[in-house]
Amino acid sequence: MKKINTRKNVRNEDLYNEIVKSKERNELTPEAVDLFLLMIHKASTKFKYKNPDDRQDCMSEAISEVIKRWRSFNEIEHTNAFAYYSTVIFNGICKGYNDLYPKNRITTVPLDIDGYGIYNI
Repeated sequence: MKKINTRKNVRNEDLYNEIVKSKERNELTPEAVDLFLLMIHKASTKFKYKNPDDRQDCMSEAISEVIKRWRSFNEIEHTNAFAYYSTVIFNGICKGYNDLYPKNRITTVPLDIDGYGIYNI
């Protein structure tokens, strides 16, 4: 993976301008890619991982989500590109995290009262 300057912060104006340029070119600019990678790196630090490779898997899922959805941002109606893409990134990381660490929950508990099959959620 590319070396990321983690001391840098992503500004909404910079991200918005890069998305507008990317849409004009019909491909992501290198600067937009760098901004996305920085956002993904910083968002991935919010989780605890059992294995360092799991973090890379979650980051890969976030990259996949950004690639699928980068054109979906409507720059005409909205100006907060940072909020849109940070949500996409966070959801991608969560998707990868839930695939790696599924929650084993029982969603229904069977209750048998007087021979009647009653289920409670």
